[in-house]
Amino acid sequence: MRYCSRPDGGFRLKELIESTPPFVGSNAKIYSAAGIPEIDVNQLVYFVTRIMWRGCVRTWRSGKEKMETPSLGKKYEEILRRYLLGETDFPKNAAVWLSLIPASELCSGVTPPYGGKFTELGQFWEYKVQFFGIIYMFFLGKEIPTTIRRACFYRSPEKFVFRE
Repeated sequence: MRYCSRPDGGFRLKELIESTPPFVGSNAKIYSAAGIPEIDVNQLVYFVTRIMWRGCVRTWRSGKEKMETPSLGKKYEEILRRYLLGETDFPKNAAVWLSLIPASELCSGVTPPYGGKFTELGQFWEYKVQFFGIIYMFFLGKEIPTTIRRACFYRSPEKFVFRE
C-alpha cells in the first residue's frame, strides 16, 4: 500500500521511478527499479500474486451480483499457494509486469483480476489487476514468450517498470 497512489496526491512508486531516467523516451516509458533500494521487488510481486490467487480461488460479489473472475486452474492455484506460503520461489512459468498510470484522476480505482488465455504469441494466460495507480500484468504458462519473460519485474536484472 505504501507504493500506491494516495488521495492526498502522493504516489510513492511513481515518484521513486521517475527520479531515474527512462530507458525509452517514446509514448511508453520504461524505467529500471533495480538501482532503487526503496523499492522492494519481492514485496510487490508477492502482493500481486496474492491478489491473483485470492481473486481466482474465491467467488467475489459486487452487492448481490457475482463478479466474473478468471480461473488459474488447479495446477497454478497450488503452485501460487505454495509460493505465498513461502514453500517455493516465484514460479518459473510466471512473469509479472508493472505499469504506472500517470494521470492522478485515473489512479483511484481497483479492479478484480481479469483476463484469460492468450494464443497469438503462444499459449499462455494473461491477467490484469489495477490497484491505485499500478497496473499489474500477470502471465502464466510454459509458452510465455521470451520478450515477456525478459521484461519480468521479478526476474529481469533491470526490474522493468512501464509508464504510459
